[in-house]
Amino acid sequence: MENALKEHKSGFGLEKLPMQKFHANWAYLLIGQLAFNLVAWFKRLVLPPSYHRATLKTIRHHLLNLAGKIVHTARRVFLMLSDRYRFQAVWPFAIDRLAHLQFG
Repeated sequence: MENALKEHKSGFGLEKLPMQKFHANWAYLLIGQLAFNLVAWFKRLVLPPSYHRATLKTIRHHLLNLAGKIVHTARRVFLMLSDRYRFQAVWPFAIDRLAHLQFG
């Protein structure tokens, strides 16, 4: 439970509620909890097993904060990453898992 609280505080900015109004803080907390749940489902359904217990900070560092270029060519969009990007293998894995998700 302590790890979940730590993740809420440091990963989702819930260490300090923004206003002195109860309903505004309630909405802020609900949005934070929704974001936490979406990231938890994303980790379980899309990312490799090594990321299932990763924190949001790790996911941001490895997957989201990266140098790349979005290229439009032949009516398609590509994300061009450096050849030296350490976590490059995670992207094809995640995209393949996203393509094979079944809803409904």
